[in-house]
Amino acid sequence: MAVVLVYAFLISSGGVDNTGPLWCYPLTMVIMLLQGFRKGVIAVLVLLVIALVLLFYPGIPFVSAEYSISFKIRFVGSFSALAVLSFIYEYMRWRSTEAYVAMSQELDEASRTDVLTGLANRRDMQDRLDAEYARFTRHDHCFSVIMADLDHFKLINDRYGHAVGDDLLVMMSHLFSSGVRRQDVVSRWGGEEFLILLPETRLDQAMLVAEKLRYAAETVDLSDLGVDDPISSSFGVQSISANDNLHELIAGADRMLYEAKRRGRNQVVGTI
Repeated sequence: MAVVLVYAFLISSGGVDNTGPLWCYPLTMVIMLLQGFRKGVIAVLVLLVIALVLLFYPGIPFVSAEYSISFKIRFVGSFSALAVLSFIYEYMRWRSTEAYVAMSQELDEASRTDVLTGLANRRDMQDRLDAEYARFTRHDHCFSVIMADLDHFKLINDRYGHAVGDDLLVMMSHLFSSGVRRQDVVSRWGGEEFLILLPETRLDQAMLVAEKLRYAAETVDLSDLGVDDPISSSFGVQSISANDNLHELIAGADRMLYEAKRRGRNQVVGTI
């Protein structure tokens, strides 16, 4: 609004020796820089309409400056030309900024996503765990984690090839993701290991989720992969407590996973 008033004053008063309109040119760039492309275009068009009214509509009481008709036409023409150039510049800058933001978001997403499975990778999961642990320490919101590992995965790679092994990892990733809630996070923790974050979930509830996933993995149809051998998974479950930090939580889930392996695999082990 202040820019509009200054603009109208410069044209209507004429300034020193009728040079006031010359100071209107920088206002175009100032408005475009301050308002951005969309709002800036509207604002500059409003200024152009104000100039046409003040210069060519006779009898306006507060307009004291007198300009020749050639000056008026040249001012409107040059101001319009500058406005168009400002539009083009700001549009290109706006598009470049949007492209940069989109590229940055894509790169950030790529850096947080496992290339093979499309799941959250270890870095992204670590950030989510940090956020969930902060909620726990501030508001005492419990959460649990599940460490899952495909049993005898090396045998699948050796017998059917690494390409089939990769396809199996992708299949299990979809299986685990579809078996949890939307707010839960499934990540590829490393190799054939998956770490699942379950917010607002007690240990007994997490054990039920892990058992559901174990059964789904045991009964999944592998005929599309050309795998004849049965596949199973082992699960270690751990819930956060007041004495735990994140390192102890993950280490506890890992210990439970190895205990499940020691007991014969294809089972869920957790502690209270």
